[in-house]
Amino acid sequence: MSTIAVLEDDQRRISAIRAAAKVHFPSYELRIFISAYEMIAWLASAPHSAELLSLDCDLDSTATDGSECGTGEDVTEYLASNLPECPVLIHSSNAMRAPAMHMELALAGCKRVMLCPFRDSDSWANDVRLQLDSE
Repeated sequence: MSTIAVLEDDQRRISAIRAAAKVHFPSYELRIFISAYEMIAWLASAPHSAELLSLDCDLDSTATDGSECGTGEDVTEYLASNLPECPVLIHSSNAMRAPAMHMELALAGCKRVMLCPFRDSDSWANDVRLQLDSE
């Protein structure tokens, strides 16, 4: 099964993304990560598992178990050194850091990276579809 991997910690966005994925991408597995470090570990262990990565920038500083979560910039740094074969969607609304994430990946040679701040689940699904269809 193909996977869409999402870095997001806001429960409202997670619920919206889950609902949109269920409707628009029923044949895909949706993997949600609330920790940048967990996503990096997953990417390192299964580098070709994702069909698409969707990244937020700002995460709560600690996960529910109290461990440090990192940020989307941590995942971007990892990806810049380990270029993904799949498209990357940066869905963060951070007006300063999200463009910096996009630029880091583009300068590293990531050919399919798109900056699409999260507005609602329909816009996220449309942006995902654009990226998946560009393959």
